[in-house]
Amino acid sequence: MMKEKLNVSASNIVNVCIDNIDGVERSGRFYCYYSKDPIFFRSIHELFRYMERFMNELNFPQSSTELRTYEDKQQKPANEKRISFTEVSNREQILEQRGSIDTLAVYVRYRQNATWQGSVYHMKNNEREDFNSELDLLKIIENCQNSTKNVAESG
Repeated sequence: MMKEKLNVSASNIVNVCIDNIDGVERSGRFYCYYSKDPIFFRSIHELFRYMERFMNELNFPQSSTELRTYEDKQQKPANEKRISFTEVSNREQILEQRGSIDTLAVYVRYRQNATWQGSVYHMKNNEREDFNSELDLLKIIENCQNSTKNVAESG
């Protein structure tokens, strides 16, 4: 991990606030520059789905591949939550939000080879970790929460 200051000018930074760990599931909320309200997630899988939808709406970073699907692209699943994105003027306020367990600013630079590449900024200690896939990002999220959990158990 490298100590580094977060560049707040990137339009697709997502501030992930982890509020609960229930067994293996993490839940919380995330904030982005295009929604004044938090977007709540009940699992990391749901977080990744919302982030993918957010990047598709922004069309940034552009995906290098289009995933195959058997469902009609115009028709959304009935149980899927609608999210509307309109730019929020106060970007610093978005990054000031904190989770009760951990807070990570996720910046996806590229979406190549049907996965994500980018950086995670640990907001507690201003350290950056790079990831080359969604699996790497998942491991980073789980590792930082496990280290937080281990510190709480020993203290």
